[in-house]
Amino acid sequence: MPLVDVPTWAFHAWGDGTVPSSNSIGWADHIADATAGVDVPPVLTDYPHVGGDVNQAAAGDMTATFDGTAFAWAEGTAAVGESNLRLTLYPDGSHDSWTRTYDQPAIWDWFIAQRKPAALDDERYIVDNLDAGASFTGEWARSQAGDGYYWWDEHEIAAGPDISASFTAALPPARYEVYVSWAAGPDRGSVDASIDGATTPVDVVTLDQTQGGGFTSIGSFDFADGTATVTLRPTDGTAGVVVADAVGFVYRDELPAEGTSSGGAADDSGGGDGGGEVGGDPQGTEGGGTTAAGGSDSSGSAGASEGEGGCACGVQGRDRGGLAAWLMVAIAGLRRRR
Repeated sequence: MPLVDVPTWAFHAWGDGTVPSSNSIGWADHIADATAGVDVPPVLTDYPHVGGDVNQAAAGDMTATFDGTAFAWAEGTAAVGESNLRLTLYPDGSHDSWTRTYDQPAIWDWFIAQRKPAALDDERYIVDNLDAGASFTGEWARSQAGDGYYWWDEHEIAAGPDISASFTAALPPARYEVYVSWAAGPDRGSVDASIDGATTPVDVVTLDQTQGGGFTSIGSFDFADGTATVTLRPTDGTAGVVVADAVGFVYRDELPAEGTSSGGAADDSGGGDGGGEVGGDPQGTEGGGTTAAGGSDSSGSAGASEGEGGCACGVQGRDRGGLAAWLMVAIAGLRRRR
């Protein structure tokens, strides 16, 4: 049962004399039964044994994929389809199935494509440019020139019309501070960030991507309908490259009583004037608290009373606490992905 929602691909040689292939075959059968909630036909049901002899392997490499009700076999080891459960059987008797498996680029592509299902984790949710919640219009390209949130890349494109990048999160109703991440550079243009899904209309915020970067707050807003989307579009008339890396939603408070304000937005420099800043003191003292209403002073001290210390999203341009806060962003992200 614990493996039902875990992407699993087993590789085994049919005649392995050290660890019998029946081990991997049995695991595949049991995971399939747990997934379907009933006993399904065994994985070897339609396996193409040579001469129809159930004691013989197939003539070549074969991979079974499970669609939730039954297995289907195909030649080779192509990582095709959406199956969460796969079994590859090599026809020889070698115990070494790992070398030939890891030598195949398609296997690494499959590994990288697997992601933990979207969830609110530790009161924060970050949508990366590689996540299912990210979508793009225009011919964006993946670039490793800048330090992306994870997998160390981001999407970039020359500024122009009809270009956008949207980041959508499923959020329990609450007030969230919204952050946008990018890698700054002298060749950058600017983007307009719009927010959909808030309980009240939100003004567009212009972000100068030649400056700042990292996770930059654009304000705190109320989201009551279960989803939130931040869309980035090149500012009219901007020149240069625009980038899209990640968007973060950090829980700040329960929804206020009806008629209460939704909190502050950011100015056109990308710094949040009413969304609060994040310091880096893990003890929750100077520079380590957070606030949904007030920002930090120039020393990097956060003006908050929550005392949670070292929250997940840092902002740029602070003299103290910034590095520690950013390291906590990276560590929290890697922990969530493991």
